[in-house]
Amino acid sequence: MKKEILPINELLEIGFQEIPGDTLDDYGYYRWFAFYKHENEIHITYEYSQNGQFNTGSVEFNGEELKGRELTKQDINFLIEIM
Repeated sequence: MKKEILPINELLEIGFQEIPGDTLDDYGYYRWFAFYKHENEIHITYEYSQNGQFNTGSVEFNGEELKGRELTKQDINFLIEIM
């Protein structure tokens, strides 16, 4: 992902929980968010450089990384609805 799907405050507002992240080998860090509903889960990971610049991110649905086109806020809302 080239940019954050949603700002962190919006992720938290719609029910995502922040899970403790950690530092990366290049001294950057990541933040990890999870949403649970009806035995399903969405995980969103954002990676940042050591100066706080967004580098990349990923989305997993039930343990499978979603690949292909860039996901949008509407895509995340749709996943939550079908859960």
